[in-house]
Amino acid sequence: MSLTAVIFVALYFGLLVAALVKRPFFGLCAYLMAFYLHPPARWWGQSLPDLRWSLTAALVTLLAVVIKGGRFQPFRFAETRLYAAFFAYVILQSLWAVDVAEHIEFVGMAFNFLMLMFLMQSALRDQKDLAGFFLVTMAGCSYFAYLGLTHSWGGRLDGVGGPSIASANQMSQHVAVVLVCGCYLLLLKGRRWWEYLVVLLLAVACLKAVLMAGSRGVFLAILVTALVALLLPAQGSSRRLYTLATLAVAGGLMVLGPSVMQRFEGVQLTQLKEAEDQSARSRVVIIAAQWAMFKTAPLLGQGHKGTLALSPSYIPPDYLTQVEGKRAGRASHNYLMSLLVDHGLIGASLILLIIYRCLVPLRRVSRMPLEGEADDLRLMVMGLMLGLTCLMVAGMASDHKNSETSIWFFALIPLFLEKLKVKTHAV
Repeated sequence: MSLTAVIFVALYFGLLVAALVKRPFFGLCAYLMAFYLHPPARWWGQSLPDLRWSLTAALVTLLAVVIKGGRFQPFRFAETRLYAAFFAYVILQSLWAVDVAEHIEFVGMAFNFLMLMFLMQSALRDQKDLAGFFLVTMAGCSYFAYLGLTHSWGGRLDGVGGPSIASANQMSQHVAVVLVCGCYLLLLKGRRWWEYLVVLLLAVACLKAVLMAGSRGVFLAILVTALVALLLPAQGSSRRLYTLATLAVAGGLMVLGPSVMQRFEGVQLTQLKEAEDQSARSRVVIIAAQWAMFKTAPLLGQGHKGTLALSPSYIPPDYLTQVEGKRAGRASHNYLMSLLVDHGLIGASLILLIIYRCLVPLRRVSRMPLEGEADDLRLMVMGLMLGLTCLMVAGMASDHKNSETSIWFFALIPLFLEKLKVKTHAV
């Protein structure tokens, strides 16, 4: 067994013990370790038994919640009830899904997502836990940057993430939203200088991972989110926000400059331009085809991965991709269109209503006159809301329906809005 595997096992089980002895938050940290490091996909993990690392951490964390006498009311938030309704509808869709095997797999995934919402809402109890969650996720995303800098990937940083964030687009989407959330830790007052330094270094590493992934949609999402943040600064923190934004632009240009020069050097410029033009054209063609697919079953939807299953009948052969062992097809690259095609107006409306409820209070929260710890919590909640904003904008260029990232926001935003005593619109 390698030294890396020994360290992972020691930390993992140490966190599980801490969850049972101290507080459930440490069990969630073990879950996040398994999510980011994902031993089955690492060379050092081949010597470890398959312990279902994420599932084990989740079960121990829920046990810790019970032992510590935590409040376990899984359906007390409307957002959770809406996702439970979506899950029930996904089960019903199994009766008419065009690709039953893929859809049944998504049923299991949706169930896991619902359980994850319960887990997170039970394990994270206060702003200290939330700040720790931000730091752990930033550290996990920094690991992707480390892999990119220490290994030769021959192009975009692809395949470094675990399940649901394996591709470069999915990974960069995830890292971008974590970066947005984590940067709000820099706005907190009264922290020691080294705490700000740690967050800053993690933020730079996250930014490097995003740049190495090279996703144009994610770059645009970060810019749009930054604009929203500047237009809606938290009351009393606008000066710090504008200073941080200026430093971020300067730092981003320093990190971006050399990589752009290397990527577009010489003949690669023409090749890259042709590839990007083809990629942009294909997305327009896919969306047009998805609209036609949606109109054939606008209310009920086609089932999970309906775009991939129906694409040979709707998309010209030149835009289809051949997958080994399977017929040529094309998957969705747009989150909204995936919801509409796969789940129709019924399923899409449930998810969009959750997103609406999570984002509508942003303006109200930004204007709340708070001080001390309440102001710190408000800033972190705004980080969550803007992280979800970034994810939704990025999802217009790359589908993330299979990713659990959105579930984190669906679980945490209502939880901490409740602690701020902010009510979302009633369903």
